[in-house]
Amino acid sequence: MKKEIERKLISFFKKKNRNIKVSFKTNLLLNGLLDSTTFVELILFLEKNFSLKLKKKINKLVDFSSIQKIYFILKNEKKKYY
Repeated sequence: MKKEIERKLISFFKKKNRNIKVSFKTNLLLNGLLDSTTFVELILFLEKNFSLKLKKKINKLVDFSSIQKIYFILKNEKKKYY
C-alpha cells in the first residue's frame, strides 16, 4: 500500500505546482507546496481518502513536510493500510 499512498499524495501535490518534481522525500514546505491553506486541504484529503480522523495533536505543518512523514503518520494512525 505504500506505493498507492505515495501515488495519491504525489498527485495531490502535483495539482498545486506541476513544475516541481515531487518524490517521497521532497520537502513540501521548502518547495512551496505546503502552506496553511494547503495544509487544511491535505488534512481533509487524508481523512476522506484513507477513512480516518487525524488526532488533534498532529497539527503542525512540519509534521507533514514530506510525503515520507505523511506516510508514517498514516501508518501510525491506521494500521490496516500496511
